[in-house]
Amino acid sequence: MDKVQQALGRAKKTLSECRYALHLFEKRDETAFTLAAKSIITLGRSVTFALQNMGKEEPRFHAWYGPYQEEMKSNSLFSFFKNKRNAIVHEAADFDMSYLTVVTVWDPAPGAIDAVTADGSLIQSVQMDLIKNRRYAIVTTPNGRREERDVQMSTDKPWWENVEVRSYFMDAPLEFNSLTVVDSCLRYLDYLEAMVDDAERTFR
Repeated sequence: MDKVQQALGRAKKTLSECRYALHLFEKRDETAFTLAAKSIITLGRSVTFALQNMGKEEPRFHAWYGPYQEEMKSNSLFSFFKNKRNAIVHEAADFDMSYLTVVTVWDPAPGAIDAVTADGSLIQSVQMDLIKNRRYAIVTTPNGRREERDVQMSTDKPWWENVEVRSYFMDAPLEFNSLTVVDSCLRYLDYLEAMVDDAERTFR
């Protein structure tokens, strides 16, 4: 196998390792979540390093890679990931992966809110009793009384099995701050995969 194909093989292998790291996001464990993000950020950069090794052997490489390089430089998400990678590698002892985490456990069944307010009562707040796995609304009735009324949920599962957790990079670029950590990593890997596929078509 020549060195160009070896470089392509390393890029594909590293990309597959990044994809494997995505599974760690599925664990409800902060350590696994951080490990997944760090692995993708650092190994993703290794994909481009592997491709760049082709430049020493393949005369067409720089003309092919140039547009990708400029696109990655101008993309704030890629710059963000590059800076994250440099911080992980060079400032490992002081590096902190900061997230904003949103936990959603409120999932009422269709029509549940209408049932609570059918008599004209107004909802003042929604509460959860985590011990009893109970969701209820505090309402003000038409005659001015305050009452607690249970809200039927879309599932009978306990809240800890029905929770939705979404995490965001706290320091993400403004135009990407609505992307979760997982979605940011997926967008990054999808781009790298398209680039590796293009390299394989061009230089095989």
